[in-house]
Amino acid sequence: MEMIKRLISVLPVFLLCVVLSANAEPTASVFASAVVQLNATVKPEARTIPALGRQRAGSAIVIDASGLLVTVGYLVLEAEEVTVTFADGSSSQARVVVNDEASGLALLRTTLPESVKAIPLGDSTIVGIDQDAVVIANGGTENAHVTRVASIREFAGGWEYLLERAFYTAPATRSFSGAALINRDAELIGIGSLLLSDISAGTSSMSQSGNMFIPVEHLRSNFGKLLTGQQSVKVRPWLGMTLKDALPDIEITRIAPDSPVSEAGLKPADTLIAINNQRVNAMADFYRKLWSTGNAGTSVELLISRRGELQTITAVTATRASWLR
Repeated sequence: MEMIKRLISVLPVFLLCVVLSANAEPTASVFASAVVQLNATVKPEARTIPALGRQRAGSAIVIDASGLLVTVGYLVLEAEEVTVTFADGSSSQARVVVNDEASGLALLRTTLPESVKAIPLGDSTIVGIDQDAVVIANGGTENAHVTRVASIREFAGGWEYLLERAFYTAPATRSFSGAALINRDAELIGIGSLLLSDISAGTSSMSQSGNMFIPVEHLRSNFGKLLTGQQSVKVRPWLGMTLKDALPDIEITRIAPDSPVSEAGLKPADTLIAINNQRVNAMADFYRKLWSTGNAGTSVELLISRRGELQTITAVTATRASWLR
């Protein structure tokens, strides 16, 4: 293992992909062919166009010889057409099997060329901090980069999204959307989601840019459900706002049109203080309290501060799926 670590620091990427394998069978071309280009066009009336655009592009990863692929969910959210392009230049249409709200992952099916081999799923639960890995995006070995797992912790996204466990890698790569994070055993351990300007999370006085990867454990633990098009967890109540941690409070930065909080009268720049008389001190804490209120359609009381004045506003939760088009 120490020899492999030394090799990682000196070998070019196209050889690194071979070194990462315990039995040295996979080659760089095998890895590259399994990470394909994804292009999606979403519906013209899609709710997510202002934030994500109508044309979306990234990578998808072949994980089964039958034509099953995994990617990050926002690339195909509200998509009306999805095309995947392979290393040999051929393309095929892909069908979204499920876009899993809880994990942020999407499964797709397509027809594969015979030359494309799947990347096996690894055990992301045993990945440790400072572990070396390779990021591979579509476009061949030129889009493969050595990285390391700099941190493992929860991730709270402002769009009512929470991962209990996420990988933060450095150095950063800009070809991250749907990219594959590969371990030393030539297995997939994570799917690329975000580029972050600082992944230190207050643990260091120096900021460091990096990426957030969704560990494959979020896929593996619910694989049976997802293959049938079901969500990995019970559908969660949703309010329709974008948040930002502004400790000790939470700032509302955007209100989705026609959402529960829009109808209730919340506004950008309001500060969220409590839900159902329970103080909230960060986005992750708020999400857990919101999701524990029951099924969608339940009324919740939100204590907010608007220009320094406290107000209590009642909103009726919905589901994100009912708001999407």
